Amino acid sequence: MKRIRIKNAALAVIAVMVFGFISPVAVLANPGLDVAEYFTDADGWEDAVFSEAAYFLGHAGIFRGDQQHRLLPFDCFTRAQMAAVLTRMKGESRLAGRLETGSTSWDDDADIPTWARGYMVLAQARGWFEGYPDGTVRPNENLSFAEIATLLARVTDNAHLLQGPWPVNAMIAAEEMGLFEDAETAYSDLDILRGEMVSATFRAMMTAGRLKLQDRDGKSLETEPLMARHHRTSWNAYHEYRDVKEIVTGQLLNYYPRTERISIDGTRYDVRFDEDFSLVVNQNEISFTKADAISALWDLIEDYGLVDETVTAIFDDGAVVAITAMLDTYADALLSKVEVDKDEDDFGFITVDGRKLAVDDDTEVWLDGKRVKFSRLGKEFADFQKRWADEPAAVAHVRTYDNAVDSEVIWVSVSISNIVEGEIVGTGRDLDGAFVRIKLADGTTRKVHYRDIDRPSGEAALLLDSTGIARVLLTEPAPVDKRDYYAQLDSYEETARQLTVIFITADGTDVTFKLHRDDHKALIEVILEDLAVGDIAYLQTDRSDLTGVTAGDAMLIHSGELTRVRATYIRVDADTYPFAEAVFAFDEDGKRIVTGGLSVGDSVEFGLDAEDSVGYIIVVSD
Repeated sequence: MKRIRIKNAALAVIAVMVFGFISPVAVLANPGLDVAEYFTDADGWEDAVFSEAAYFLGHAGIFRGDQQHRLLPFDCFTRAQMAAVLTRMKGESRLAGRLETGSTSWDDDADIPTWARGYMVLAQARGWFEGYPDGTVRPNENLSFAEIATLLARVTDNAHLLQGPWPVNAMIAAEEMGLFEDAETAYSDLDILRGEMVSATFRAMMTAGRLKLQDRDGKSLETEPLMARHHRTSWNAYHEYRDVKEIVTGQLLNYYPRTERISIDGTRYDVRFDEDFSLVVNQNEISFTKADAISALWDLIEDYGLVDETVTAIFDDGAVVAITAMLDTYADALLSKVEVDKDEDDFGFITVDGRKLAVDDDTEVWLDGKRVKFSRLGKEFADFQKRWADEPAAVAHVRTYDNAVDSEVIWVSVSISNIVEGEIVGTGRDLDGAFVRIKLADGTTRKVHYRDIDRPSGEAALLLDSTGIARVLLTEPAPVDKRDYYAQLDSYEETARQLTVIFITADGTDVTFKLHRDDHKALIEVILEDLAVGDIAYLQTDRSDLTGVTAGDAMLIHSGELTRVRATYIRVDADTYPFAEAVFAFDEDGKRIVTGGLSVGDSVEFGLDAEDSVGYIIVVSD
């Protein structure tokens, strides 16, 4: 449906009558809120959603209207105006005021309005605005729905939702956050109107964020909504308006069944166990009679370790009437299997501590602190098992609706890179248990406690859990046991009876094979006809001899140009990264490399795409 833009309230009423256009502006007043207290042209908003958004954003000072205190809901929204809104959302208006004489590095810095300069300087410094490829930011141009979604995701710690190519990723993030649910039309490239911005901003202000960082237990840190963090008065006013007396989020320290009290962050609160009391654990809502509620809360404390976990308590008339919690049903559990259903990205099973648990399309999946698809977890875990011998387990945190076999998984976070490698140079025991001292590659020594594994010795690789305890003793196969790898053809020498060929692996190691012409006719034909010096090949060996070689098809840089090969990878500072489908190399001045190319030992900077594959490489001069 084509959106109709209307400039005044009278025409808005006509549009509703004639076109069926659902507008945030109408002639009926909302008796619950006096929106006119903040905006002179919003006194007749009948839709409660828009009324609430306008009122509480005005209450918080995030939207301020024009000089006549008009909200102008049918006008568009510029980048300069958005910079001001983002700054106020984060409670940094005072800082922006101190930056009014600053400047940005954008080529059109001179186009920034005087009133917006401090906001725009801060927006660039904070990384909210990244600008366009031509070096401009276009402060006076209108923002689209997709651009607004990107900015609101960034500022609310929800940038992890921006998965995939632009602008689809922005609209997916908007859907996850519920930003545009009140908009009649929300196309990615359509300019957003101020009325729609009010609703989207308010929803963003009330949405919790999730940081990529993890706490000491390996859980991804969640942040309070921006309204709660930076505009607490408005946050409390909203909940009072909604007839919610108080909401407290904090660490549950104790529960006192005799007096029916709980302690959150050191403060004791009465609990009203009646027919309306509820517990919500891992998204599973449970209602209880009084006797059952007391018993259930106690069972949660004993069976799930609810004490010391973060809970949210909802109050009514000074007493707690609801408690919600997100608990790791399996914390620091050993993940031994990931099964991705055929032709599915998001469905399958995981096996943790010997129990098979179901994953569906709503399950949140995190890998080494980054949100991924379940299929990505399956691939990375398979690669992890392939690298280390004896199919080792990884360390996982899993939330389910309960702790039964075949339970459905709500959230899973897996760590496969928290590995410490080195030579064991000492052992011992202290109050925390048995430990080893391991000498790292940089020469430093680290003390590592271990649990449920044999005592490490010699050269060892240890997979740590979220508390830093070694839970898995990893054994990497000896190099002679490696049967397949990618390598670059370095040189070859022909004689009448044999071909001597030298390959260089990703870590710079030379591998030499001598192929007798009678025994390796097919392999020699591939090398001589399909490969040129500098090409990448996929090799198969039986410990000492070459048994197969194929050329391939992803993008790799060598000899200064882009050349098609099968998938390969780059090894930087002992870490291995796969290449994306398209890789580009530049020098420090941003010029495309066409001669020279990359060599082992070059200093490089590189960018990873959403799948953690190398998307571009910059060669850095020493």
